[in-house]
Amino acid sequence: MGGRAKSGEWSSTARLSSAAAAAATLLALLALTLPGAAAFKPADFKTCATSSFCQRQRQRPDGATSGEYQVTGVFAHKGVEATATLSKAGAVNALVLRLTSYVDGVVRVHVDDPRAPRYAVPDVLVDDLDAKRTPFRAVTGGVHRTTLVTANPDVTVVVTHAPLAISVRVGGVETMAFNSRGLFNFEVAQAAPPDGESWAETFNSHTDSRPHGPTALAFDVLFPGAQHVYGIPERATSLSLRETKPGGDGAATSEPYRLYNLDVFEYLAESPFGLYGSIPMMVAHALGSSNRSFTSAVYFNNPTEAYVDVTKAPGTEGDGGGGG
Repeated sequence: MGGRAKSGEWSSTARLSSAAAAAATLLALLALTLPGAAAFKPADFKTCATSSFCQRQRQRPDGATSGEYQVTGVFAHKGVEATATLSKAGAVNALVLRLTSYVDGVVRVHVDDPRAPRYAVPDVLVDDLDAKRTPFRAVTGGVHRTTLVTANPDVTVVVTHAPLAISVRVGGVETMAFNSRGLFNFEVAQAAPPDGESWAETFNSHTDSRPHGPTALAFDVLFPGAQHVYGIPERATSLSLRETKPGGDGAATSEPYRLYNLDVFEYLAESPFGLYGSIPMMVAHALGSSNRSFTSAVYFNNPTEAYVDVTKAPGTEGDGGGGG
């Protein structure tokens, strides 16, 4: 009996010791975790305030370039592509606007400067993407507007020439609008800075020489009828992206979502700061008339740093992005 009692007492003591050890371990983990959470160093990471291109593009009001860009002439249509000249008021040289049709009604919009083509990042898009190009079913219109019917006859793209605007419609319902807010801007490469000036930009110990000058790209995309947008990971925030500029629901933050590959250990919760990799894709879901729902997405095949603002208005959801 005595032996069993001692054995029982030892067993109880062991359980208490294990519980105490677990509590001590938990406290130790908390002690290690709490300082780590407070150790986030925002000064180590660029923000819109320390990125000149972000400041230039973000401070512009709606309609800033609505009268500057227009399609001149008509689209040249050949199979899977439709190409047109995109002119900017006051600019000597024009850009090229190209729309490419893919299976299932996917459309790619590509703008470039033929004098100084932008870098095309390799090994990102799927290998068989070119094989999925499918001719437009029809391209109609004139000098004011062009309508393109994709491989999916339910999906059409309407390009308004002046001012430039691109609308994607499914069954006649607009599901995505490009440049409806008049924020598209394409900064072209330059030969040399003015005398006595430098294009170099320094952040902490890193210097970007910017040999061709400011070459940012900015645009806006609207998802009509969508109340939420998702995507552009990775970051520690809600699944439904919060707006970054004052809008319909009032839940605004001061910093845009930054897209840049990072390796962040300490981070802030509910913050637009990036954590690790960046995927420039945004998805929206909207309920149209007759209870028909639409899911739309935009992917920005951009090799450089970018910032994205999310602005909400009653019944709509939009975003603007820029990089360069």
